[in-house]
Amino acid sequence: MKIRTKRLSAYLIDLLIIGLFLMIIYYFIPINKEVDIQNNITKITENLLNNEIGKLDYFKEYSQNIYLLDKSRVIFLALNTLIIMLYFIILPIITKGYTLGLYISGLKLKGLINIKNMFLRNLITSGLLYLILSIVLVYLTSNLLYFSLLTILGFIQFLLVIISTFMIIYRHDLRGIQDMISGTEVIKNNEVK
Repeated sequence: MKIRTKRLSAYLIDLLIIGLFLMIIYYFIPINKEVDIQNNITKITENLLNNEIGKLDYFKEYSQNIYLLDKSRVIFLALNTLIIMLYFIILPIITKGYTLGLYISGLKLKGLINIKNMFLRNLITSGLLYLILSIVLVYLTSNLLYFSLLTILGFIQFLLVIISTFMIIYRHDLRGIQDMISGTEVIKNNEVK
């Protein structure tokens, strides 16, 4: 199996592990207020589809409800951020270059593996930048500005992940944006001396 394929499988394994872990944690956190907000979003969407409100009113009401939903989910955003930092930053430092996905796939991170580099590496690939800015912006901006900024940030994050993926696929050194900004690379275990 090529290192590109192994790298993708390692990343998918890591996402699965984090997703399962977060689902278990979220099972124990009550979400009563969120259900009401999600029902409002559904009602607003139905109103738009039935031509009861215009697109501008829909956008305003939708953005307000997304803002309220995210504000009520700050604990979730903070937990996501903490889990991602523990798994993708602290774990590779402790294990000298491994996450569970990398280990299972026979890969390892090579380079200076410290908090700064791991933090920089994960700003793009794990959505850390998006999560941190979500937490900050929900308290610093209004609903419409919050929704607009997060939409733009989400698009940029998605675009960077796509660019990084193509870099890994087509570059001879298999390095993506996250590898370049952190000074690390993903290699096979047996290449580490």
